Order: sequence, then structure tokens, then C-alpha cells
Amino acid sequence: MQTITFLGVPTLLWGLICYVISAVWIFVWPKPKAGEPARSFRTHFILRWFHTLAWVFLAIFIMTIGRFPLAALATGMLAAATYLTFGVTLFKK
Repeated sequence: MQTITFLGVPTLLWGLICYVISAVWIFVWPKPKAGEPARSFRTHFILRWFHTLAWVFLAIFIMTIGRFPLAALATGMLAAATYLTFGVTLFKK
């Protein structure tokens, strides 16, 4: 079986890096500033978890791209959608 690489690094390692980044985003997220009005549950949930979830989807996408292209495409689209949702929610004020 041939190892798939990106920039000379195996995709398995890239996927693991994405998982580490997602673990960091569990603890680092855009918390409300002092004096800001309370966020809705939906906004809070998106800002709290969607960035992490996008990195998890990206890791799955990278790690499955060579073996399961259809699954990789689906998780890549999920990664893009969750990150876009996070970004739009973060910057709509």
C-alpha cells in the first residue's frame, strides 16, 4: 500500500496534527467580553464547538482522502460548512 503525502508529510501525521489543534480549540474559544449582552444558546453553541468540530472533520477528511474518497468528500464539505458557520456567527455583530 502506498503512503499518501502532502508536502512530503504522510496524511496520517497531518490528520493527527488536526486532532491536536482541535483539542486546543476545546479550551480556547471566543468567550463573551465583560459587559456584552448574553448570547443566545445557538450562538453560544456555535462559537463554543463549531471551530473544534471543523478541525475534527478536517482530520477525518485528510486521513480518508486516499482510501475512501466519497467519505473524504463528505467530511471535507462538513468541515467547510461548520467553519463557515463559525466564521459567519463570529463576525456578525
